[in-house]
Amino acid sequence: MTRDELIERCREKGPWFHQIDLGQGVFTRSVSPRPGPQPPDHPQPRWHKVKDVMPADMHGMQVLDVGCSDGFFSIEMARRGARVLSVDASRHAISKLRWLRAHFGLGNITVRYQDIYTLHRGLNLWDRLRLSLRHRLWQLRYLLSRGRLKPPVYEAPRRFDFVLMFALLYHMKEPLLALQEVAPYSDVLLIETIAVDDEVNSHLKYQAPQPGVTVNPKWHPTTRCLKDMLHWVGYDEVLEIAGAQDHRPIYLAWKKGADLSRWNLPQPK
Repeated sequence: MTRDELIERCREKGPWFHQIDLGQGVFTRSVSPRPGPQPPDHPQPRWHKVKDVMPADMHGMQVLDVGCSDGFFSIEMARRGARVLSVDASRHAISKLRWLRAHFGLGNITVRYQDIYTLHRGLNLWDRLRLSLRHRLWQLRYLLSRGRLKPPVYEAPRRFDFVLMFALLYHMKEPLLALQEVAPYSDVLLIETIAVDDEVNSHLKYQAPQPGVTVNPKWHPTTRCLKDMLHWVGYDEVLEIAGAQDHRPIYLAWKKGADLSRWNLPQPK
């Protein structure tokens, strides 16, 4: 593909939320940026905050990138050797990432169109069939026990070495439920979101839709609230990777017994 053809293809696939280097001096947002407040190089500044903390060699690791958008982080993790399952509720974003996967020859990225609130239904057809069968078997056992059988303990249909959840939580109408959906999939969560820098008060701040930016309202937790929610859904430890000075903190959260041997963790502040 010539440079001119690449630019034209990039323009056809746009507009772009992520700035991705396509080669030959072509960058997605430089060709067709999505309107909004994001800087031209978004999300590269966020990547620079986490790239040295994340495992440098991800071969053998399974990662769930939930709310993957155009796929910048999925691509970077796949380049490090991880097998990445990229999930997003935007069909346009999924289409772009599938094209990027082919463009870069990254066969270790799997792309799914799915809403975060339906993760418990399974991440592929086999998951959904298996969970449906499990539920029907429980219904039969419940009837045979004449109502004495307790409800089954929820288990994720798949497990990952860690979950990446960047720039997603503040889009959720029910942020606590969103975290609860994600938590069973891994003992480790790397999360970034808009938050109010407040370590004393635990509450959510409502933001009305902003013309030219978003048509949906947003919920911004205080940093105390975000940590409280992470603890509530089962994460025992929460480590600050980047502070909330720019209103977008990054935290690494994990459960007891999680394997963090491949991570380069900063010292707690």
